[in-house]
Amino acid sequence: MDAPTQEYALLLGKYGCYFSVLLKIANPKTHAINQIEAYDIAIKNKWMDSDCYVREPGKIIEHFSNYKKVEVRKEFNLAYIPEENEVLIGCFVLNKETHFVLLDKNKKVLWDPLGISNTVKNGKLESYRIVKLVA
Repeated sequence: MDAPTQEYALLLGKYGCYFSVLLKIANPKTHAINQIEAYDIAIKNKWMDSDCYVREPGKIIEHFSNYKKVEVRKEFNLAYIPEENEVLIGCFVLNKETHFVLLDKNKKVLWDPLGISNTVKNGKLESYRIVKLVA
């Protein structure tokens, strides 16, 4: 049976920001990965729960990219300086809402899955996800 694309699209739109950023890192130039198909693959491999809670971010990037090894860790030190082979994902919080965006090396928003997120605009940067890429 085919995947319920509208149901998946609603879940990804509401809760899939971290997943979307991981896919953007996996394919930064074109972002040509079909997110509905990617969602289905991530669920089947247990890298992510059906509510878009990501359990294995490194596995998701590895599967959809040419990187041989990807390590992801949380970092609460906002003064952290990324190494050359690291990518920063920012975790913003506003009230009880959380939103993830791709940051550049200067910690400015490089890409926001929502375009302009209210959580980023009016919230506070709480932490990073440090993505270490090995080609």
